[in-house]
Amino acid sequence: MVTRRTLLFGTATLVSGLSGCIATQRSSSPQVVCAAGIDSGDSNPVFSLTPTVRSFGANTNPVVELVVPIRQAVVESQNVRELVVFSESEVRYRIPVSPNDDPVGETNRYDTDDVVEYAQSLGHVPQNGVYRLVALDGDGESLDEDRIDFRCYRVVDEESD
Repeated sequence: MVTRRTLLFGTATLVSGLSGCIATQRSSSPQVVCAAGIDSGDSNPVFSLTPTVRSFGANTNPVVELVVPIRQAVVESQNVRELVVFSESEVRYRIPVSPNDDPVGETNRYDTDDVVEYAQSLGHVPQNGVYRLVALDGDGESLDEDRIDFRCYRVVDEESD
């Protein structure tokens, strides 16, 4: 039997897919599920690697974080200096970017070893929202923009309800 949660996730994924979403991600820890739809539009000078929303911490207060991977060569060539996260028109977070930031090195997550991951804690589970992620250059001009629609929730054992 299909659970209500599975049906809702499938419907949200379908709607996101129909609205031009280029990536839908689902990650989970033993207690938390995070689902995100990312709409990058047509041009991706900065956000050529897909941002993720994930949870970490298997304790009683797992945290949700937004992770924005950017190639170090792009940070330098595009003069990226800040990532701004908006909720509607309100600035929620400002993430400083520097060409001196260290890349994560060789991992299975990326095809190249010059990727810097910029992470921002969004708070404890549950979290959901629609954010607009904007990359700014040194003059404060917008370089690139993504729309992130996400939902992170605790997994509830439906048999114990």
